[in-house]
Amino acid sequence: ETKKIRVQCEISDEKVLMIIEDEGDGFDVNLVPDPMSMYQVGKRSGRGLLLIRCYMDEVKFNEKGNRLEMVKFKRVRTPLN
Repeated sequence: ETKKIRVQCEISDEKVLMIIEDEGDGFDVNLVPDPMSMYQVGKRSGRGLLLIRCYMDEVKFNEKGNRLEMVKFKRVRTPLN
């Protein structure tokens, strides 16, 4: 079975927004164990969500569970004195 995946990326002065959506049935996001839990870190699955949550500032799934929205805000760097 072939499913299409749509990837959208928007870059502004304030943030980077990435949206990934597939044609699948999705999944119940509430049933996914917390990837940041010490009980999940050593498991072989779920590492993608762990990395996403570590690097992104906002992570949202749609109700159906087939669309992931990630936001990374740009940081203003100031020179050290």
